[in-house]
Amino acid sequence: MSINENRLGKGLEALIPRNIISETGNRFDTVKIQSIKKNPFQPRQKFNEESIQTLSESIKEHGLTQPIIVRERDDYYEIIAGERRLRASILAGLEKIDVIIKNISDSDSIKMALIENLEREDLNPIEIAESYHKMLKEFQFTHDDIANIVKRKRSSVTNSLRLLKLPDSIKELLKNKKLSEGHAKILVGIPNEEEQLRLCDQIINQRLNVRQTEQKKAEKKTVKLSPEINELQHRLTKRFQTNAKVTGTKSKGKITLNYKSEEELDLLLRVLMP
Repeated sequence: MSINENRLGKGLEALIPRNIISETGNRFDTVKIQSIKKNPFQPRQKFNEESIQTLSESIKEHGLTQPIIVRERDDYYEIIAGERRLRASILAGLEKIDVIIKNISDSDSIKMALIENLEREDLNPIEIAESYHKMLKEFQFTHDDIANIVKRKRSSVTNSLRLLKLPDSIKELLKNKKLSEGHAKILVGIPNEEEQLRLCDQIINQRLNVRQTEQKKAEKKTVKLSPEINELQHRLTKRFQTNAKVTGTKSKGKITLNYKSEEELDLLLRVLMP
């Protein structure tokens, strides 16, 4: 049996010497799986269990063919890229795993984790938006900064972040791929949450495509108020010193009083409950 045949099925460990340091300062090594912890900046929240099971079977037969990327912390390693491979290796029963150890900052860690997943198109729209949001808030990146990092247009980054304004129920549909990003972009352009949810239900129940959804949105016409209802709306707005909306007729309808701050709410309550 040849040397190459002896090495088959053992992954990279049999082919590359341990603890090599590259010109960039990265190290290649094999470490205990239990010494690796999750990356708090990992953008991907959902993993395909069937895909991990398939990869696990391949690792059992051929070994790990691509090391994961980690960075060294005080007494453990934090995964930067390759969490799917790590999960599959654990499932395959491996106790050690090949790693590339990088010395990078928190901001670089989130960049690498995000870019790796974007290149593989593994992230759902909400995971992408939440990653952008974290980069904005925790690392003070601008929309332009993020656009340059992920190689996308600035408008794409801005539109992605707008999805976080959607109701939680709609965001869950996006996460579970029951609603497309194209649908979501139409919904986020509707200022009223009730109307967003109503149109979302139509999308799901009627299986509307994006073009049909646009048409449904365009069909919604503003109802012209009668002089009596218009006068009532004006009087309520003046009485409560806030934007009052009246829908319906004199015999049946609904009155909505809006407030935009705690002070406006207190004022409304003092008038309603003196």
